[in-house]
Amino acid sequence: MQEHSPTHPTGKRLLPYQAALHFDNAIWFPMTASITRFLKVPTRRKILLVEAAFALVLGRVLTLFPMRIHTRFLGAERGETPRTLVSGQLETARRIGSAVERSAMAVPFKALCIEQTLAASLMLRIRGVPTTAYIGVHRDPVQRVADPRGYNAHAWLRAGDEVVIGGPDVSDYVPLAMFA
Repeated sequence: MQEHSPTHPTGKRLLPYQAALHFDNAIWFPMTASITRFLKVPTRRKILLVEAAFALVLGRVLTLFPMRIHTRFLGAERGETPRTLVSGQLETARRIGSAVERSAMAVPFKALCIEQTLAASLMLRIRGVPTTAYIGVHRDPVQRVADPRGYNAHAWLRAGDEVVIGGPDVSDYVPLAMFA
């Protein structure tokens, strides 16, 4: 009598170690695919992604406090950094922004724009990259109230001339506060 071999929803046969994870295709296969993709990433990028995840958790904890407290971590109020950066700083800012956005999809909570801005701001400050964080609202008053997601404000982070978190197009928002 031939033993029945479990199959993937696509009909592909599973190897023995894959069959052990075959409890619920909806959970295990995407998770193992994510882990496999993460393991294929170069070590320096993995370290950056893990650092970004920890920074997002810190950002989440900070947002539990009143805004006057967690905005202290963004820098001096009403400050703005120069629109030109030293060679290599813009590339660093892009890498950090990308890592924070990717890690935001993997953390076990919905990392909002303010948490991503806090995380990237802290990571870039450690690396000596000057940034300006903005908190604003939509230009259209109707849009402020009628946003289907319930968000009335937006936060974004600029390094040099480029928005690295919360962008790329923030022209629909009016900045109410800036921190450098």
